This record gives sequence, C-alpha cells and structure tokens, in this order.
Amino acid sequence: MTTPNRPSASQKWPHTCSMKLTPSHIESGITNMRGSLYNITLAGKKATVILGKKKSVGGIVTIGPDDQVWTVVFSGRGLMSSIGVQGAEITILIE
Repeated sequence: MTTPNRPSASQKWPHTCSMKLTPSHIESGITNMRGSLYNITLAGKKATVILGKKKSVGGIVTIGPDDQVWTVVFSGRGLMSSIGVQGAEITILIE
C-alpha cells in the first residue's frame, strides 16, 4: 500500500447505532488500489459511502451498527476522496 501525499477529505462515521437515510440517488462501484473511485457524473458533489452493497427499500437505505460509513467529496474531475479500503464494493448515496 502506498502512503498518500496528503490526508484524505473523507470522514469516517463513528456511529454505533442503526439509522435510515433517504438519498436522492444511489450508485455502486468498486474502489481502486488507492481506496478511491472515479465517476465523472458525481464531479463536485458530496456523498455518503457505505462499505458493501446496500439496496433501497421504498427509497430508504438502512445503515446498521456494524456498517462502515464515510462522508466523501468528489473532485471537479469526478475522483472520490479515498476511504482507504482497496478493491471493495461500495454503495454511494447522494443527498
């Protein structure tokens, strides 16, 4: 694993409870070797990322106490701030 040149803008949630979110848009993807993802359609947006594949039921996504969750930022070119987990399937929630 390489050491990043600067700290990531991603913020890991320190939650230990269940919660329900109602995002306006849901996407999924797989992180690259830097724990990031490229998606030009999300350029300039903030999002919530959940480790693993989550499904929406009636427009609601449930996050459990064992889920790993981050708030991330997509650059103007669509590069997601790193979550530090390589090759992982993630769910991206856009507010």
